[in-house]
Amino acid sequence: MFDFPIKETAQNRKSIRTYTGAPLSSQDKDKIRSYIEYLSTAPSPFEGKVRIRLFDISGDSEIKNPGTYGVIKNAKTFLGVAAEKCDTAEEAIGYIFEKLILYAQSLGLGTCWLGGTYNKSEFAKAMDVKENELFHIVSPIGYPAPKTHLINKIMRTAIKADSRKPWSTMFFDRNFDTPLTENQAGDFASVLEITRLAPSACNKQPWRIVKDGNNFHFYEKREMADENSSFDIQKLDLGIAACHFELAVKEKGLSGKFIKADPGLKAPEKTIYLFSWIAE
Repeated sequence: MFDFPIKETAQNRKSIRTYTGAPLSSQDKDKIRSYIEYLSTAPSPFEGKVRIRLFDISGDSEIKNPGTYGVIKNAKTFLGVAAEKCDTAEEAIGYIFEKLILYAQSLGLGTCWLGGTYNKSEFAKAMDVKENELFHIVSPIGYPAPKTHLINKIMRTAIKADSRKPWSTMFFDRNFDTPLTENQAGDFASVLEITRLAPSACNKQPWRIVKDGNNFHFYEKREMADENSSFDIQKLDLGIAACHFELAVKEKGLSGKFIKADPGLKAPEKTIYLFSWIAE
């Protein structure tokens, strides 16, 4: 019912910051709400129950001032996401919310992950965030404007949004000393390429993946971590990468699951093991 082509969708997805200002049609709103309901009961490899809400921005809305400081233009609808606090809450948010982002893209709708530059207190109140929940992410959702605003162009240029790290810096064969080539990846080459296209905070692309046979070990390269913060946004990025990886392997008819299976590899500095995909 909710199937969409992951390769085409991942290739076409980009952050949209300028919208037409038209409200979502009732048909599109119903589709998004139905997918949110589906995600609420769909299995996830990560602990931490995730809930998502759709908000209209209008005079009688719970959110009257989204407070995007000019970063987002003409958005009339937003999505908010929260998760129960636990060791994998960030990964759970990234994994679940990216599924919704990709589904929206398949419908021709624009979105943009926002971890800041929004009125967090007003969104948190509207979300009714509980003490045992993490809440840091929202996204506009709507119809992309035919012309992008200047600030969007500046931001995309600043973070090199249209570029991705080369394979040799992200994917490895059995250990971190041996870069993985596309030929060596075999049936998983297209899976890893779709994973490489995943969005991330400031386009840091912090996932490092080691192939061991048909198993893949995911590590976080900690470049933005704040030791005093309760939220690790790069763990969220790893959840997004896991979403891309899983949707891609399923599209190819490959089977496996995400589990904790630390291979005990010697990793580079500030590179932390998080989880593995094990073939079945």
